[in-house]
Amino acid sequence: MGTKTILASCLCLLLGACGGESINDSASGGSAGAGGSGQGGSGQGGSGQGGSGQGASGGSGATGGVANSASLRVGPFKTDPGDEQTQCVILDLGNQAPGVIRSVRTKLSEGSHHLIISTSSAEPHAPEPCGAFTHPDGALFIAEKQEAELVYPQGTGVQVHEHQSIALELHYINYFSDAPEDIWGDIEFELAPADTGLRSVQFLFTGELSIYLPAHTQQVVEGDYPLTPGAELVALTSHTHALGTRATIELTHADGSREMVHESTDWDSPPFDTWDPGLEIAAGDRLHLKCEYDNYTDKDVSFGTGFNDEMCFLWAHYLDPQ
Repeated sequence: MGTKTILASCLCLLLGACGGESINDSASGGSAGAGGSGQGGSGQGGSGQGGSGQGASGGSGATGGVANSASLRVGPFKTDPGDEQTQCVILDLGNQAPGVIRSVRTKLSEGSHHLIISTSSAEPHAPEPCGAFTHPDGALFIAEKQEAELVYPQGTGVQVHEHQSIALELHYINYFSDAPEDIWGDIEFELAPADTGLRSVQFLFTGELSIYLPAHTQQVVEGDYPLTPGAELVALTSHTHALGTRATIELTHADGSREMVHESTDWDSPPFDTWDPGLEIAAGDRLHLKCEYDNYTDKDVSFGTGFNDEMCFLWAHYLDPQ
């Protein structure tokens, strides 16, 4: 599918505040997963400084060295009105032995634009300002809705090392209050013992960088992305900012026919579509992404990572061909 190549080529062009703590839990949870990334509106965002917190290590694992679940928290950050920030922190997942992530659940406070969750080989460190998409290679999940989850299909998961480092990137803005507000995110992982027989879940993030929306115009941006025959699509969503009025993803077949697999009319909370079993990709299939915009403002808008810029992206979770 060329995931890493596509991901790197998109993210190397992008630039983007958070504390964190890790809590290792022994309670069993359901199988769940990942969310997408949301974006800000067309009003002006401030440039003031957001708060910063402390990262903390995880607790001890359950019997056998692998806890049934592990929880991480980002923030809370006291954020002044209009302040827009992106910060990164790396935390220890707290697992005492190698294991498998079977699901991810997220819960975000108001003002959280997106939370990117990635595995990392780096050592844990305290929160620090960072650019957008700082840890693209190990991306697990991008959360944009207040609550999101992804259940990996049976027989699949993401392998993690003992005391796996998890990178968290929180982009947030206090656009909703005239007073300082706490902004935060919670993540819960469902874990299982290591199993080399599981199929590994892969992540694709790609889209269109050539976006130009003149003031007081309606525009359409679209592109096609080929897929590897035999791959299985298990989850999919889209991403625009506040000028986006509709985003669709169609599965285009070799004969030219199209099948709608995703539609969003809410830029702030796009649907997160899932398939179990996965949607198998045939020879010649490709994803067709289409983003529709209404730039009702007095300013021209182009591609960018800020609250007032625009994007047209898709991200997908998939399985490689067997």
